[in-house]
Amino acid sequence: MRILKYILLCVLTTCGNVQAVEQLGKQYLISYGKEDASIKLVEYFSFQCPHCLKIFKNDFARIKKEYIDTGKILFEFHPTPLDLPTLQAMVCLAQLDAHQKQLFLEVMFEEAIPNEPELMAQCMIAAMGIFKKPLPLLDDHEFLKRQSAFNDAFVFLQQEEKVLAVPTAEINGKLFPKDVPDFKFVQNAAKKGL
Repeated sequence: MRILKYILLCVLTTCGNVQAVEQLGKQYLISYGKEDASIKLVEYFSFQCPHCLKIFKNDFARIKKEYIDTGKILFEFHPTPLDLPTLQAMVCLAQLDAHQKQLFLEVMFEEAIPNEPELMAQCMIAAMGIFKKPLPLLDDHEFLKRQSAFNDAFVFLQQEEKVLAVPTAEINGKLFPKDVPDFKFVQNAAKKGL
């Protein structure tokens, strides 16, 4: 697995800024900020990515305070279904309104334990129960295959231009596969007015 990650990172570091990928539908995206912000930043993430979790825990509150709450940046979290928990999360997100999606993301990122997909599924099932939108079969693979999120994930992963590793940033339609969307990256993007 480490060799595969290394190969993916090597491929990504040879790429320059490329055009954006075709995104999943809005039902799967978690948005923070004003739609009319001059900078739209998308973070492609996975619930099993330790780097994604670390960036969220260490940097997102500051990004939100300084750039999202001030109207400078619209920040969207875009699930990248490279693993089972992220596909399961897509099934959940499709059932939630904008505020519930934010709560779901925040709780899942706080509770996430990389390499513990069974625990993540149980946390998601419990969260959906709290939202009164129960998904008791979320850990059933046959159930997942029947969900529109399954097909949408498949189509997303089959496109020619695709996200090869997470976290990956996109700003105003331009992909930055070599950059990590941490506070410093966001700060530089805001200064440059990307």
